Amino acid sequence: MSLDRASSVPLRAQLVHQLKAAIADEVLVADDPLPSTRALAAVLSISRGTAVAAYLELEGEGWIHSTHGAGTFVGKPFGGLAVDASAVRPIMEFDAYRFELVPSAMDPDLVIRENWRSAWRWNTPAAAAIDGAGDNELRRQLAAYLASSRGVPCEAREVVICTSSTEAVTILALALGWIGQAVAMEDPGYRTVRLLLQRIGVHVVPLPVDRPAEVVTRLREMDPPPVGVYLTPAHQFPMGFRYDDTTRAHVVEWAAQTGTVLVEDDYDSEFRYGIPPVAALASIDPRAPVIHLGSAAKILDPGLRVGYMRVPRSLLDEVREIRWGLGSTVNNGAQKALAHYLRTGDLARHVTRVRRIYADRRRVLVDELTRRQWVRAIRGLDAGLFLVAELQPDIDAEELLVEADLAGINVETLDKHRMVPDPTSPALVLGYARHPAMQLRAAVARLSECEVLRPYASP
Repeated sequence: MSLDRASSVPLRAQLVHQLKAAIADEVLVADDPLPSTRALAAVLSISRGTAVAAYLELEGEGWIHSTHGAGTFVGKPFGGLAVDASAVRPIMEFDAYRFELVPSAMDPDLVIRENWRSAWRWNTPAAAAIDGAGDNELRRQLAAYLASSRGVPCEAREVVICTSSTEAVTILALALGWIGQAVAMEDPGYRTVRLLLQRIGVHVVPLPVDRPAEVVTRLREMDPPPVGVYLTPAHQFPMGFRYDDTTRAHVVEWAAQTGTVLVEDDYDSEFRYGIPPVAALASIDPRAPVIHLGSAAKILDPGLRVGYMRVPRSLLDEVREIRWGLGSTVNNGAQKALAHYLRTGDLARHVTRVRRIYADRRRVLVDELTRRQWVRAIRGLDAGLFLVAELQPDIDAEELLVEADLAGINVETLDKHRMVPDPTSPALVLGYARHPAMQLRAAVARLSECEVLRPYASP
């Protein structure tokens, strides 16, 4: 047995996993004696408490058994049936990825712990269930935040709290009668939302965004117009471009004329580098049928699961009715913590600080990719926390995905987000928020060692 003290996995978990592996592979068989916790701790140079905790966990799951005065022995897991090592092994995996280069990966170490603790310190138990639309103080703070940072005229009652964009579109589909109707989504676009809409019975219509300037023309060609359109105009996911002023204005004008509801997912709008913020669609015409979605996931902590919708008054009653019917799905404490971050200005200061850090990580990743012959072009650099690395046409992106996985690198292909895969235009969508500069360099170097990229290795 070998324990890795540099690993993020606790020694107890490593010990448990390796003993399970030995039993699954029949290195240890039923009724084989095991060393005492004191002897095991001495051999592995760990505390006896760690060995005791591991044995207790294994005994609780039936992998070992102990008899007072006799000792500890290998048990008969799964009722004495032969252990399928291939079935058990995934449970024993740890440190599955050393490098997380997916767009959703964030760096929790950038959150100032003192501010985080302060945000939760004054939370107290609630006297009653929270309003389905959300905590009143949080909604007031978000209304002010949208007005000051995104130019969206907003009242607290127009803000509806939800866990995420997926819950938001579920509420909208129920409230606005989208089931069985056509809703247009960017292609490539946000796959999670697309799959959810399809599963609940919404007919998703692709809106190609390969030529951003033609988006309005393509919307006008839809006859009849869809009942809704889901867009990420501030930083299109996953291509990374920003809709220009003319396109945004024309999209809002078209929606007002047709009565189509625009769902504006304000994806990554806080993170921009050397360029001014773009106007939110909801700020162009506050009376237009534009629903603005935001989240604390990319700004602060994905684990908070706090998102929000700004709903125009013309649609508010229907949305609030469904929200109230479902009840609040966001933890009261998390809502109050986010309200504290907004009220004290800690959130704005956090964004300013980490934007500089992410800009440096973006620069390093671009520098590393630029020197690689397997990269044909890099796109989506204006804003956000990810970029698109277009690969040489003869590279099999799916094969690269498999090899990267085996090398301990978690990446995504652009095809994952296309409605119809296009192997002739291979590309990777690479996030750079999770790791500091040195680790990003190491990740690209390791990725370059994948067999499928060997023909492009530097001499």
